[in-house]
Formats: sequence, C-alpha cells, structure tokens
Amino acid sequence: MLYPEKENVLCPDYAGFDNFFPLVTLDLSHKGIMDKIHIIYVSFNYNGRPEDENFPPEESMGNFTFDINPDNLYKPSFSTNALVITEQYRIHFERTEKLYRQLKDNKKDILEFLRTPKEPDWLQNDLTPFNSLGDKYNFICQLELELLFEHVGNMYLYVFYDAHDKKVKYFYQCD
Repeated sequence: MLYPEKENVLCPDYAGFDNFFPLVTLDLSHKGIMDKIHIIYVSFNYNGRPEDENFPPEESMGNFTFDINPDNLYKPSFSTNALVITEQYRIHFERTEKLYRQLKDNKKDILEFLRTPKEPDWLQNDLTPFNSLGDKYNFICQLELELLFEHVGNMYLYVFYDAHDKKVKYFYQCD
C-alpha cells in the first residue's frame, strides 16, 4: 500500500505528529513475514549532539526502533520530545513536508526507489542489528532517500525486522 495514513501505521500516541511520512506498507507474507512492514521517513530536529536523552541508550535519530503491536501499528522507541520542531529547523521541515505531499499527490511509486539486495549496501559501517537471542534481524530493504527528498543529500534508509522481538529497526546513513 503506497502512502498509508499515519493512523494505519503508528500507535495513537504518535500518529498525530507531522514528523512521520509513511511511504509504503509492505506485505511480505510470501516471504514468511506475517507482520506488515511500514516504511516511514521520520524527520527529526537535528540538534548537533550525537547523544540525545529522547532516545534509549545505543539509539539516536539515525538509529531507532519501532515495536510492532498486535494491530501491526508501530510504537517508536524514542520519546515524543524527539519530534519537537524548533523555529531554526522549521524551514527544512516544511520543505520535507512539501516534497512528501508532492510525492503523495503525484502517486509516485516508492517501490522503484526501494532496493532489496541480499545484504545491505552500507554507505558507512555495517550496523546489522541482533535480537534479544543474539540472532541477526532480517534485512528488509534500503531506500535511497535523496531520490525522493532531494534536499537530504546522499542518504539511505535501511530497514530490518525481527519476528521474535516484534521490532523493526531503522538506520539512516549518508556518505
């Protein structure tokens, strides 16, 4: 499903925030994945600090997790405070919002920008996550964000999934 509504991908505590740009919901049941995988671009207010109290340890705005609830809705690992848009960031945010609306209005096929190599084509170092049992998450896809949101530069979104922990892990990397 292209451009699903936020209410259909996010738990109610987060669905009202404008920072989430749902791009596509993947049905991968043919690959044995029963949970719906939502690909969402999340726009954070960059504060210039590598650590941020709004994220759990070992996570950041470039590395975060969504828990999957029984209704296939995502609950982010970060607090709602991570979604505050400051005046200094507003211009960047509004440009992202405008580009997203254009993509959605033009029904741009996001699937042509999704890549599903056997292993991720990391722009930087390998960040493949492991679940609570020590097993690797399943690599789902990577998305070349610069092809969609030209102002972000050469940036990829990597998406991983784990059925045991019911989590989806997102990584952003730029070169």
